Amino acid sequence: MSDLLAMVGAALERPAERLIELERRPLRLAFLPGDYVTLTLRDRGTREVFDVTVSPGTGEVHRREDLRSRDREAAARVGTLDPGLRSLLLRHPGLDALLVRVTSGSGSRRLTASAADVVSLAREPGVRRVELLAEPEVPDSTHS
Repeated sequence: MSDLLAMVGAALERPAERLIELERRPLRLAFLPGDYVTLTLRDRGTREVFDVTVSPGTGEVHRREDLRSRDREAAARVGTLDPGLRSLLLRHPGLDALLVRVTSGSGSRRLTASAADVVSLAREPGVRRVELLAEPEVPDSTHS
């Protein structure tokens, strides 16, 4: 049994030995720091199947809706992002090739960067604006 499953069992007040992990999916968030995964679990005793979102490092259980809400709130505080780009990052935080223009006091530059790098750039002191220059290819995924 994994340490994570033991921590989740404790948080759910269920014996970890009764929990079977059926699936593990990363929950990617663009603006909220931390790593999160959603586990699909089955209780051997009750046969109940449920999804639990946790921080793998701590085993802390989170409500997925609360994390997404906090991600939107954090996004709203990054005023240098073009609104369309901000929306794209919230919907597809795992994108790895975004063509953007970064404008700062020293001029502007075009670059290709991951969603995480775009968010970091937008938070840098001196950056005035980050704009999307080309629509990216968005993978068809139900688990982003």
